[in-house]
Amino acid sequence: MPRIVRAICLAGLAVIAGVSFRISFPRAYLGDIAVFIGAGRLAALGQNPYGVADITPLGPNGVPFPNLSPPVSVLLFQQIAWVDSATLFRIWYVVSLAVYVLVLLAFSRGYPGRQSMVRLLWAFAIFP
Repeated sequence: MPRIVRAICLAGLAVIAGVSFRISFPRAYLGDIAVFIGAGRLAALGQNPYGVADITPLGPNGVPFPNLSPPVSVLLFQQIAWVDSATLFRIWYVVSLAVYVLVLLAFSRGYPGRQSMVRLLWAFAIFP
């Protein structure tokens, strides 16, 4: 693939990621991040991280979302329990985007003859 096409694709990815990043924040419902922080806080306070408590986050329909992650993950959740949930969400978003780009680079190097503009645009477009 010519360098100019690759540069245009990377610039397109940067634009898509920037727009997606801007649209994603701020938002009231942080999904699993709120559950992870709630479980970490409950564990740090000596309570059951799998139970429903006052700090258990509620979903958009008002139903509490308890932690359903494996027990070993609670050790990590305790370490991040007091981080601001919006900040943690942003950090997780950037890390996810970086991993996604690394996977795309690995595919492009692993299958150099099978790249096309349609496949690259499709791969860039599916990132949330």
